[in-house]
Amino acid sequence: MENFGMSLILPRAVAAGALLLITVGCIPQSDLPSDCDASEVNRPATLTDAGLNPDAIEVCAGQQVTIAIDVERAGELHLHGYDDQVPEQQVSVGDQV
Repeated sequence: MENFGMSLILPRAVAAGALLLITVGCIPQSDLPSDCDASEVNRPATLTDAGLNPDAIEVCAGQQVTIAIDVERAGELHLHGYDDQVPEQQVSVGDQV
């Protein structure tokens, strides 16, 4: 696992044309994830022909985040907005990134 700084640990990921949106920030206090007190969190996702499921991943400010993506669709993946830290890569069906 590589540490890309700024309190974020992210695997190489996200999909042949699909975008991963991480929702952090301006959500009502009552809608915050239940694990906001954790310094590190893991979020699972699956890449399918329909896109990333879930299509938004909520975390709290200051948390280190690991996103584990099961690949059900081959293609070129990138993490939108983090191209400098997480370069695009080729993935195949069955990969977990």
